[in-house]
Amino acid sequence: MVQRALVLIQLAALHAGACRGPALHLDNPEGHAVFVDGAASRGPGGVSGTTLPFRYYGTMRWDAVPAPRGNRPDWEHRPTSGTVALAPALTGWLFPLDFPVDLVSWLLHGPGDTATTITVAPTPPAALATENSAEINADGLRERARQARIAR
Repeated sequence: MVQRALVLIQLAALHAGACRGPALHLDNPEGHAVFVDGAASRGPGGVSGTTLPFRYYGTMRWDAVPAPRGNRPDWEHRPTSGTVALAPALTGWLFPLDFPVDLVSWLLHGPGDTATTITVAPTPPAALATENSAEINADGLRERARQARIAR
């Protein structure tokens, strides 16, 4: 009876190990808002060290929006995108050979987790607003309004 219970426990452990796919670890030290394939990774502010469970093999896209500094938006950085590739399993669907081959691969190489660090790109200096840019824009707006009034 005890031997039968041990065999069942071993089979359950093997089955649980085979059902886990590779995870995606997002290292987000600055707490930017991160979206993986259009869905928020965890909450609106992002979380450092978020781990997403297996979804599919292939290329995933992440988008990061700069975290605000204090109560103001961070205009010194711009939203950034990147990709992360999850390599497919060693075997395709070769039933019944896929389970033993994947099990040996998992034991030798680990689960195949992927990690990426989220960083946002700085805004180019030419795109940053200057102190008198509001005045320049206001003058241009006034001139366009005057031209529109004359054209009517």
